[in-house]
Amino acid sequence: MLLYRIEPRSSWTEALSSKVFNGELETDGFIHLSTLEQVLRVADALYAGQTDLLLLELDTLELTFRLEFEDLYEAGELFPHLYGPLPASAVTRALELHWNGIGFVLPLELSLKSQV
Repeated sequence: MLLYRIEPRSSWTEALSSKVFNGELETDGFIHLSTLEQVLRVADALYAGQTDLLLLELDTLELTFRLEFEDLYEAGELFPHLYGPLPASAVTRALELHWNGIGFVLPLELSLKSQV
């Protein structure tokens, strides 16, 4: 299964040098992730207008910590949460996430995938 993480390019570059990404582990106790279907809503809600964002594609088979789908904020939707560091090796690709002035647009490679 593939999951996704929206991340500024600068923090992902730092994570690559240390080979691990900790995200919100210290503050929330887990790393926030999204399914492909959730990516644009999350991006628009939390990152509107930002540029230089990456969409990290993760292979869940490479994760070494507990992954849970939870509705922690009683929003009526389950979101994936990783309860431990994300190894950089679990990221299969880092794609640019573009803001078009109105909202974010999925990278072409993922737009085609979501239509299948």
